[in-house]
Parts: sequence; C-alpha cells; structure tokens
Amino acid sequence: MILDYLARTLGHFEPAAEQDRLRAREWLSWEADHITAIAKVRHYSRFRTVDPAVMDYFRPLAEAALSFVDQWLVGRQWLVCDHPTIGDIGCWGRMVFMHEGGLDITNWPNVEAWSKRLKAMPGFQLPYDLIPKQDQEMVPA
Repeated sequence: MILDYLARTLGHFEPAAEQDRLRAREWLSWEADHITAIAKVRHYSRFRTVDPAVMDYFRPLAEAALSFVDQWLVGRQWLVCDHPTIGDIGCWGRMVFMHEGGLDITNWPNVEAWSKRLKAMPGFQLPYDLIPKQDQEMVPA
C-alpha cells in the first residue's frame, strides 16, 4: 500500500512504537474491508442507480463502520497514538465523501471532531481541491 511505503520511507505519519505501527496498518486493512461500504453508498447514490435492496444492504454496513470509528475515538484524538498516522489518513480518505451518500457526519460527533482535526493539519486539502478538473456530472451525449 502506498501509505505504508511513504510512511516507512519518509518517516511521516509513522508511529515510533512497533505496536502502534502495526495498529496503524491494522486500521488500513480494516478500512479496506469496512469503510468500503461508505464508498459504495456514495457511488450508488451519486453515480449509479442500483436496486434498493443493494442500498439496504450497504447503508447499514456504512453506518456501522462510522459508528465503530466514532466509538473508538471516544477519549482519543487520533486512531492510533497521540498524533495522526497513516491509519487516520487512510480511513478518512474514503470517509471524506460520506455526505455524497447521504451520511450526515453530525450523527457521529467523535468522527466529526476527528475530521476537523485532520482538516486543521498543515497542507490538508480535500480531494476535489486537488483534482485539476473538478468532478463534473456526466451528461449523456
């Protein structure tokens, strides 16, 4: 994974303790399994119409993933240690689009506070701000 490589190579967002390094990578694996549901809800809400049963399947999974992170963040500033790690970056990378799937971040206050800490980091930019050509709705020819 690119975040793992960058953290090891550059030393940024890499915890000092071995246990914390493993936990940060565990969050990346968890993200790939669980936060993917948030990406699917966003995709099916914004880009593709699917049978309502598909959304009925993925929306509770997305909400459960958000609730898990929200509970984990109780009493914590970051997912792993006392500073942001690749775990925080990897998880937020898909969660940032939750509103496009109709998931209101205010339902998860600890996630919302965590997102504000991430957004306050030096150099932070939202994905759409980094894309040279803003995301545009596709208009059939």
